[in-house]
Amino acid sequence: MLSQLLSDHTTASRAALQAVATAEERGDVATVDLATQRVMQHEKTAWMLSSLLQRST
Repeated sequence: MLSQLLSDHTTASRAALQAVATAEERGDVATVDLATQRVMQHEKTAWMLSSLLQRST
Protein backbone atom coordinates (compact mmCIF):
# COMPACT_ATOMS: atom_id res chain seq x y z
CA MET A 1 0.00 0.00 0.00
CA LEU A 2 2.84 2.40 0.82
CA SER A 3 4.51 1.66 -2.51
CA GLN A 4 1.34 2.62 -4.37
CA LEU A 5 0.98 5.78 -2.31
CA LEU A 6 4.61 6.68 -3.08
CA SER A 7 3.96 6.15 -6.78
CA ASP A 8 0.84 8.31 -6.64
CA HIS A 9 2.65 11.18 -4.91
CA THR A 10 5.45 10.98 -7.46
CA THR A 11 2.91 11.14 -10.29
CA ALA A 12 1.16 14.11 -8.67
CA SER A 13 4.48 15.89 -8.22
CA ARG A 14 5.35 15.44 -11.90
CA ALA A 15 1.92 16.72 -12.95
CA ALA A 16 2.32 19.77 -10.74
CA LEU A 17 5.77 20.40 -12.27
CA GLN A 18 4.16 20.41 -15.70
CA ALA A 19 1.59 22.89 -14.40
CA VAL A 20 4.43 25.12 -13.17
CA ALA A 21 6.09 25.06 -16.59
CA THR A 22 2.83 25.85 -18.40
CA ALA A 23 1.94 28.65 -16.00
CA GLU A 24 5.44 30.15 -16.35
CA GLU A 25 5.10 30.16 -20.14
CA ARG A 26 1.83 32.06 -19.79
CA GLY A 27 3.10 34.47 -17.14
CA ASP A 28 0.59 33.27 -14.55
CA VAL A 29 2.51 33.98 -11.36
CA ALA A 30 -0.28 32.97 -8.98
CA THR A 31 -0.62 29.53 -10.55
CA VAL A 32 3.17 29.08 -10.56
CA ASP A 33 3.20 29.76 -6.82
CA LEU A 34 0.29 27.42 -6.10
CA ALA A 35 1.66 24.58 -8.25
CA THR A 36 5.15 25.01 -6.76
CA GLN A 37 3.67 24.56 -3.29
CA ARG A 38 1.95 21.36 -4.45
CA VAL A 39 5.22 20.06 -5.92
CA MET A 40 6.99 20.68 -2.63
CA GLN A 41 4.28 18.95 -0.59
CA HIS A 42 4.11 15.88 -2.84
CA GLU A 43 7.90 15.58 -2.99
CA LYS A 44 8.15 15.84 0.79
CA THR A 45 5.49 13.18 1.27
CA ALA A 46 7.13 10.94 -1.34
CA TRP A 47 10.45 11.30 0.46
CA MET A 48 8.89 10.34 3.79
CA LEU A 49 7.14 7.32 2.28
CA SER A 50 10.35 6.24 0.60
CA SER A 51 12.14 6.50 3.91
CA LEU A 52 9.50 4.36 5.61
CA LEU A 53 9.72 1.74 2.87
CA GLN A 54 13.51 1.57 3.16
CA ARG A 55 13.29 1.03 6.91
CA SER A 56 10.80 -1.80 6.55
CA THR A 57 13.01 -3.85 4.21
